[in-house]
Amino acid sequence: MQKMKNTNVVWVLALTAILILAACAQPTPAPTAVPSTNTPEPLPTAVPSTPTPTPIPPIVEPPVFDGAPVAVLPTPAAGQPTATANSNTWIYSGPGTNYVVYAAMNGGTQALVVGVDATKQWFVVSVPVAPNGIGWVAGSAVTVTNAGELPVYAAPPPPPSVAMVPPGPNDPQATALVETMVRSGPGNTYPAYGFAQSGKTALVLGKSADGQWWMVRIDPSKVGAGNGWVAAAFVSTANTDSVPVVQVTGSGSLPPSMVVPPAPVPGAPLITTTDYVNLRSGPGTNYPVIGNAAPGASTTPTGISADGAWFQFAVPTSFYPAGFLWVSSSFVVTINTSNLPVVNAPPPPAAVTTPPSSSTTTADCALVSQTPTDGGSYNPGTPFSVTWVLKNTGQNTWVAGEADIIFEGAINNVRLSQGYDVFDIPNTVNPGQTLSITGNGIAPSSSGSFGELWAIIQNTSGQQVNCPFWFTMIVP
Repeated sequence: MQKMKNTNVVWVLALTAILILAACAQPTPAPTAVPSTNTPEPLPTAVPSTPTPTPIPPIVEPPVFDGAPVAVLPTPAAGQPTATANSNTWIYSGPGTNYVVYAAMNGGTQALVVGVDATKQWFVVSVPVAPNGIGWVAGSAVTVTNAGELPVYAAPPPPPSVAMVPPGPNDPQATALVETMVRSGPGNTYPAYGFAQSGKTALVLGKSADGQWWMVRIDPSKVGAGNGWVAAAFVSTANTDSVPVVQVTGSGSLPPSMVVPPAPVPGAPLITTTDYVNLRSGPGTNYPVIGNAAPGASTTPTGISADGAWFQFAVPTSFYPAGFLWVSSSFVVTINTSNLPVVNAPPPPAAVTTPPSSSTTTADCALVSQTPTDGGSYNPGTPFSVTWVLKNTGQNTWVAGEADIIFEGAINNVRLSQGYDVFDIPNTVNPGQTLSITGNGIAPSSSGSFGELWAIIQNTSGQQVNCPFWFTMIVP
């Protein structure tokens, strides 16, 4: 029994030793992490990329052809801003090759610089013979000195293109060598219709007496007259040896009626004409011309047409009873016109279908004679002249500067006359006196009955006059 007891003691001691060893074998706690004292490397900040500027395309001009008219330019004084042509280049009506060409500027020629466009790619130079006294040259074509701080000129709107009626292969024809203006008569002071695009060819109907202008056929749906004039210097021609000389109405005898619009209101919207333009009774070429405006005429517009193509402005009712006229937006530069009200167009004029009988006498006038008489036969494209002698049979004096000779319409809208639509009477005509008026034109190219209606109109208060007269023809 004693032996068993000792055995138990041994087991107790062994167990105790195992427990002690187990306790000594407990894992050592992990050391606490000490924060690093090193400053972390900062991440690089993203730098926004610099936008690549939109490249301005180079200005590519049409070559200056041999025989091109050369501009006569004033010589700049010492120290004035000066542009010297690097080689032969063009002077344009605006900052772009899509504008009308005025003339050539030969290499080495100097011009007085008066401004620059907003892109600083085009310079404005003094051109006294240009309609508004300035022209534009490409900056890449000239070297400019003494520029300083040049004023920025607003770009005028490019003129509309005129649809040229193409000729047959053997017809008389003219082809535009550059963008060139089409006008209502043979001269730079006749109102502009728009421009003939370079390379376009038109049927030639006639020529001016001095041979410096060609009359060409244009689309009558675009320009009611159906005919226009281009400078011979800017076109090449073919088959024109037998083209007739065409005189324009009023040439050298009747002064055109020029309108000076009312002065603009300071701070108000502004429109300024860029060329000689027609002023009409409504917003469209189907409305009668009431007068003409010279380049640089400024006024405050009162409204704009629904299509944005015409501006309305006020005139004295003593000049035009309706009190408003319209000018094409293609021939004006504008300031602050974005909020103008839209103005409804007045009723368009009734089409002239049959003129009154030549024997009609009104309260204001009587036809004394007409040479040739109405209803004569004319071959297609034949130039003609007609002279009317009108007697003042009314109570009011026809006052020079107040009474106008106005084109009122053509039968079926086929024009016969050329040139201006409105003239001042050449002299005052008292009651009982007569006035002789000569009109010129060209017979239409198609067969039918044609004619035009004109009138002497005076709107002076208490002195109103309405004296109609006309001419008819047959083209077999």
